[in-house]
Amino acid sequence: MKKIFFATILSSFLFGCEVIQQLPQAYPQNGSNGIITQAEAAQGIKEALSQGLAKAVLQLNKQDGFFGNDFYKVLLPPDAVKIENTLRGLGLGSMVDKAILQINRGAEDAVGYAKPIFVDAIKSMTLSDAIGLVKNGDTSATHFSGKNYC
Repeated sequence: MKKIFFATILSSFLFGCEVIQQLPQAYPQNGSNGIITQAEAAQGIKEALSQGLAKAVLQLNKQDGFFGNDFYKVLLPPDAVKIENTLRGLGLGSMVDKAILQINRGAEDAVGYAKPIFVDAIKSMTLSDAIGLVKNGDTSATHFSGKNYC
């Protein structure tokens, strides 16, 4: 669950990723003649992540940050849909709706509590970690979180 949550939040603030993905390949690895080094590119990635984190926390750590957004809204898992449908059929739809609302309110609160963890993760990121997040595809954030925090 932690990995999925981390990946969801991280993906929400990896805006402009196509530009960041080009950094390690676009510049030679030496620092002579004003050319950006891999370390500088990694620092740029870390800065983009930090700015994205701030944006994501502002967007999600508020009432309806999750619940009021169709993209981020947390619904019951597929395995629980049969139970949800049964409860709704028994006239308990308002209780199901209340449960879904509370799950989303919990996620909205959790974003604020998780912010320092993400800040620490970004600060402790190595050059390889930063470049790996960009180069290793859709699951790189999950692998990074698993390696360091889960």
